[in-house]
Amino acid sequence: MKDRLSKLTVASGILGLVLLFGVMLSGAAYPSLVFRIGAPLGLLFVFLSVGLLGLRYLRDICEAVREKQWMLALGLVFILLVVGVLMLI
Repeated sequence: MKDRLSKLTVASGILGLVLLFGVMLSGAAYPSLVFRIGAPLGLLFVFLSVGLLGLRYLRDICEAVREKQWMLALGLVFILLVVGVLMLI
């Protein structure tokens, strides 16, 4: 991986998924303290990972524009547009 942001993105996503799977495997339901703490923390880390991934893509686009790699920049913008449209469906 390239840098700290990439490592933090992956670590946050893995931690969130591990927490969510731990809650699911424990069979905990709403009144359980495991569910009330583990599920929101797992979701928080997963959504933090998605946000960091967006920042990483934005940084990659800025670097591609700065280095005048126009096709790479257009490709990354196109990918972001496709993901945005798919999220609206």
